[in-house]
This record gives sequence, C-alpha cells and structure tokens, in this order.
Amino acid sequence: MTAPFSGFAPEVHELLRHLPHERRWLVSDREPVANWADGNAVLLGDAAHPMLQYMAQGACQALEDSAELAASLSRHSTINEAFRAYSHKRYLRTARVQLSARRFIEVCQAGPVFDQVRDHYFKHRPVEKLYQAIDWLYSAENHLRFE
Repeated sequence: MTAPFSGFAPEVHELLRHLPHERRWLVSDREPVANWADGNAVLLGDAAHPMLQYMAQGACQALEDSAELAASLSRHSTINEAFRAYSHKRYLRTARVQLSARRFIEVCQAGPVFDQVRDHYFKHRPVEKLYQAIDWLYSAENHLRFE
C-alpha cells in the first residue's frame, strides 16, 4: 500500500505508518424484504436490497431500480402508489440476485480441493456455456424496457 508513496516526504510516511494496512473488512447483506416503501419514502439500491459482491450486481441493481422507479412514477397518479408498485415489481428479482450472490461465495472462496475442481470445470467447459447458470440475470425477459 505504501509503495506508490516511496518518493514522498518523511511526514507522509509517518502518517502512512498510522493507517491500517489490512485489506479485510466486513461484508454483509441481509435477508430480502418485500416492501421498501412507506408513505412518501422509498428505498433503492443497497438501502433496499444490500447484496454481497460476488455477482458484481450492486450498482446494476440500483440502476435498474432507478429506471423502474421513474417508470412507476410516470404510471401512477400518487407517489404512494408509485412507490408501492415499484417495490413490488423489483422485489423478486433483487431477492434472487441477493440470494444468488450468497451461493457464489462457494465458487469464489472455495477451499483448495474445490478450487482445483472449479478451475478444471471452467477450463474444459465450452465458452458458449460458461455463463449458462446466470443467463436469467442478463436475459431480455428480465431487462427493463425503456419505453
């Protein structure tokens, strides 16, 4: 971590000495919840559905939320209705992503034997089938329609 600062003044090195150098931090999510709306307040992104990083979908889901929230606001006559409809429409998809990310821990942080099995499996799997297990995440039927 300190290598990029090698040519800096001694004062910088003194400050860097006080910083933690570990690259460990707590990662967590929570069980999916079905309702992110309460009156004139609504959640989106990680506030509504925090997820582990193993599918790299946190920002993607927040963008999908934003698009659906905008669409819902244009379809409904009140904010409360729009917020409830948005929350209802997004819940199952985001819950599936949250829960799938939990399963990916087993693939990404496996033990030494599983690492070898995983690597062998993917090395010998045809390219067109590499992402078959997560086709649902990127398929046209699950994409938002921007009308």
